[in-house]
Amino acid sequence: MKKTRWFLRTSGFRAARRFAVLALWVGFFCATAQGFSFDPVTNTWRAVESVAPTRPDVWDDGGAGVRASWTFGPNVRVHPADGAQHVWPNLVSLPDGKLYAAWMDDRTGTYKIYGAVSTDRGLTWQADQRIDDAAPAAMSRFVSLAVLGDGRIGAVWEDVRTGGWNWNVFFSRGVWNPGLGAFVWSSSIRVNTTGGSTSAGDYMHPSLAADRFGRISAAWTDWRDGVFYQIYFRSSTDGGTTWGNEVRISDQIGYQPVAGDPSLAVDMFDNSDPPALLCTWNDWRGNVGGGRYPEVYFARSTDGGVSWTIPNVRVNDITDYYQQVAMRVVTATLSGVLAIGWFNDDFSGPSEMRVSRSTNDGMTWSASTALSEPVTGGGVPVNLTGGIGNDLLASWMGYAGDWNVYFRASGDAGVGWGSVVRVDDDATGAATYNPIIIALPDGNPMVALQDTRPGLAAYNIWVAPGIRDPALVEPAAGSTAGSLWIAPNPARGAAVLRWMVPATDPAHLRIVDITGRIMLDEPAPAAGDMIWRPGARGSAPAAAGIYYVLLAGQSGTLRTRLTLLP
Repeated sequence: MKKTRWFLRTSGFRAARRFAVLALWVGFFCATAQGFSFDPVTNTWRAVESVAPTRPDVWDDGGAGVRASWTFGPNVRVHPADGAQHVWPNLVSLPDGKLYAAWMDDRTGTYKIYGAVSTDRGLTWQADQRIDDAAPAAMSRFVSLAVLGDGRIGAVWEDVRTGGWNWNVFFSRGVWNPGLGAFVWSSSIRVNTTGGSTSAGDYMHPSLAADRFGRISAAWTDWRDGVFYQIYFRSSTDGGTTWGNEVRISDQIGYQPVAGDPSLAVDMFDNSDPPALLCTWNDWRGNVGGGRYPEVYFARSTDGGVSWTIPNVRVNDITDYYQQVAMRVVTATLSGVLAIGWFNDDFSGPSEMRVSRSTNDGMTWSASTALSEPVTGGGVPVNLTGGIGNDLLASWMGYAGDWNVYFRASGDAGVGWGSVVRVDDDATGAATYNPIIIALPDGNPMVALQDTRPGLAAYNIWVAPGIRDPALVEPAAGSTAGSLWIAPNPARGAAVLRWMVPATDPAHLRIVDITGRIMLDEPAPAAGDMIWRPGARGSAPAAAGIYYVLLAGQSGTLRTRLTLLP
């Protein structure tokens, strides 16, 4: 049964991967209402009560509650409409405000990987550029992006340059050239090894992640173990020039095990070096209902990918028919909650998008929450990303008369969810597929998608900016007094701090390093903002590393972490 396989991404581009770009900063304002304070940064109402610790090393700024406060602005096309099929977008936001989008398209007659940069928060896009360097006749597809630091971007994809229909995973590094006003991409490097004699090349569907310490990690679907696929992992500590040992993540044994389509992420709220790595994938290890169908499995690594959770942990709590994940569906929140978005089609009703949560590092998972009601879910799992604090931002393709892209948000790590909001502004009835969502430094979502709007021929890539609308804010139960927000984070050179506490509760702002050395110590108004530049405003000079920001008042102390990049 070699190569008798099902993979999410090969379903005729019926639903496609992601892309997202654009950012609109919303002005700072404040308001009050009956026992609640309004947080101008997160656009949520917070009840007056003290803040309780969550993790031992950081304090949460309180459950910001259900967020239904976003609408989406006009969609912007990322590239010219040239008649080619532009599909499977991916998107990242750089610390300096640039956005970079990548996708696959067939303008030359064969699918290749292209990308484009925006320097004005997605309002306009520069001319696109080729990323892969495979031969003209060699197909390249399914790109995954990650921000590497120092103005660099990493990209991985699969292509068949080695000949035949043999897929391998390749990596390239994009470095910003101010003189050119563009990213310059390096020659590609193969990430996987060649495999065994029975597998000249079948290494596919890569997912890329990077941490603040300079490690780059990749996971992919791998054929080397014989007739069944498994998930493999490899990392680099020199910017992707060389790669370490290959490690198998999936631990499947038994009857015809198959694993594919990994989603890899770094826990950005983990202060450890290395921070935890999170991986989820589609897994066919069991027999279900007289057939073999994919389920959702998870593993975590705390040693840079040398070892992973054994045995792997099943995430889905529905076991009939298809339960699936795709790229960029696993994330972490400030309070230590892990979340995974997945797709359920159990034949008992409309297909739906669901989210599962774990409060014990992924060892067990909660009963899942359905996101897509009353909109029917599509054939690609919900995209999920973390935002500021305990935000979770989700986007998916759904059907309500025609195919569109939808959004929903949680401010309490997935306990409660806001209203379903439509993302795309296509009023023509054309098919809108394959969203990918990111959180911008100010916490607003950005969604990229592919759309077949009339007159433009084929699929094109668009981005939709999330815009906070205070008129749509839903009060949240169990919230806390005050808010503390930092962006960008990680930061280089300077960071913006914004906060709010009850007007009757004088506050004090302090920044300390991991040894407890005080970097900044000054009174703070009830609501305010400042730009912190290490060494300015009487602040002590600060090296790259982790710092803690504390906002102390009579009702409690808000604490969060700021990472300074070199």
